[in-house]
Amino acid sequence: MRSIVRAFRLILEGDEVTTLAYPMPGSAVHLPPDLRFLINFQGLARADIGGMLDGATGLVEDCRAEGRLGRMPQAMLLLAIAQLLDGRHRSARATVTAGLALASDVGQPMWRGYLAGVHTWLSAVSGAEAECETMAGQAILDADSDWWMPGACWAESARVMLDFGLGRYDAVLDRMERALTGPTWHAFLWRYFWPDYIEAAVRAGNPQYAQDRLGRYAEWAEATSRAVPLAVLHRLRGLVSSGDAAECLYERALALHAEGRQPFEEARTHLVYGEWLRRHRRRVEARIHLQAAMETFDRLGAIPWSDRAAGELRATGVAVRPPGPGDPLAALTPQELQVVRLAGEGASNREIGAQLFLSPRTVASHLYKAFPKLGISSRAELSKLLD
Repeated sequence: MRSIVRAFRLILEGDEVTTLAYPMPGSAVHLPPDLRFLINFQGLARADIGGMLDGATGLVEDCRAEGRLGRMPQAMLLLAIAQLLDGRHRSARATVTAGLALASDVGQPMWRGYLAGVHTWLSAVSGAEAECETMAGQAILDADSDWWMPGACWAESARVMLDFGLGRYDAVLDRMERALTGPTWHAFLWRYFWPDYIEAAVRAGNPQYAQDRLGRYAEWAEATSRAVPLAVLHRLRGLVSSGDAAECLYERALALHAEGRQPFEEARTHLVYGEWLRRHRRRVEARIHLQAAMETFDRLGAIPWSDRAAGELRATGVAVRPPGPGDPLAALTPQELQVVRLAGEGASNREIGAQLFLSPRTVASHLYKAFPKLGISSRAELSKLLD
């Protein structure tokens, strides 16, 4: 506990690196849920998203098995954040939607606001501007500025992401400048959105704004030694470089992405590199990267990003077809998606109901509605579709 308190003190004091190199327990399973939450949450500072994902999954499963209904919104929040940062946007949306409903049912406005903030970011990356603003309003409403601001922090970061996806780069710079001097300035989460500020500064024609933030991001990314932050760092350095140096940096970024898969960030690197290749009249090479970016953004439901990649592809001379049927899972509601994923893993209706706090009859109803949307009629077909 002393180690955890010290770690949070460093963050609040403005430590720019904060990799928090303190001894971790060999196993956190035997610890109380609230302490396990804190330990897993600090995976953010170390960029240990895989560890967060495993820890959060275990925490959710244990809370379900032990009937800890009051702890579930907290555990589902951690899981949703880990899924989001791991590039699993659809899974994160399903988790956060279920968590929001549960937090409302059991009367937990703090966790409801936090979950609403995460939902806001997912709405932003999908380009759902009206939904983004609605969820941001809920996150900020539930935040108490005197003692707890994470929901509001996520809401502000979501508005940054929405502006970025829609090409409003000056608005990105303005929002982040205000956020980093406002009540959420201390949140470690902003480390993950510094790259948006840096890229927006370059695209807005103000690369000098990017230099200080780039140096601070580099210090943290290199201290973590994690593939994904290092890949993003090389992408950013490529943006502020030129000639052969930029190309080498983009290639190194893609090599790092291959070591630590995170589809959204990898697609962003393909997009930036494809744009660079197109500007240097290397259209054939550019198409490979732009096509990869567009397909990934399509799978993630990141519509503004997919549109940007498609626009770049057209500029290379490719006649981009209108969007096809896309991911059939996109037609499902968040709860149908959760039920379908568990059914595809072989869980019975009773087992699914126990995990999601639903009756077996409600589970059957969700499957009855989901199968026609997916164009299937049996669980065997569902397993093949999910594979």
